[in-house]
Amino acid sequence: MGRRSSVVAIVILAFAGLSLTSIAAPTGRGTPSENAPFLLEERYDSEPDPKQRVLIAIKLAEVRLKELQAAYKKGTPAPQKEAAENYLGAVDRLGKAASEAADMGYSKKAEQRLRHQLRELEDLKMAVSYQERPTVVEIAARVAKVQEKILYSIMQPRQESAKR
Repeated sequence: MGRRSSVVAIVILAFAGLSLTSIAAPTGRGTPSENAPFLLEERYDSEPDPKQRVLIAIKLAEVRLKELQAAYKKGTPAPQKEAAENYLGAVDRLGKAASEAADMGYSKKAEQRLRHQLRELEDLKMAVSYQERPTVVEIAARVAKVQEKILYSIMQPRQESAKR
């Protein structure tokens, strides 16, 4: 009976310990997710592999586009301008990463994602007021230039990558 009661006591203490740690553990509200823009920017800056930088830049551009859409839904100009600058910075990083990677597959992924984002920007342009449209049109034009540059790099690869 002594051994059985000690096993039961250990099991009860284990469950009590687990329940206390789950109560005391942070719920994650204060911790940023792995897709937080500043974390993605840090990962991009510290990533030595150009192909992985393309994937990080794609994710960063998508997160920044969501922020831009949310800023325009709120309707206040200050966050819209900041979100637009952040998004265009992410798109520029994506263009730079795709050109540095010099890999057809990764460049094609980047081009496809930018094409999809251009469609989302077109939807955003239709959703905003007439006064806000020129800004969204300018953003879409810059994204289209980066997308076009990546597309041309796919159609006409560099000489070094063509020799391989």
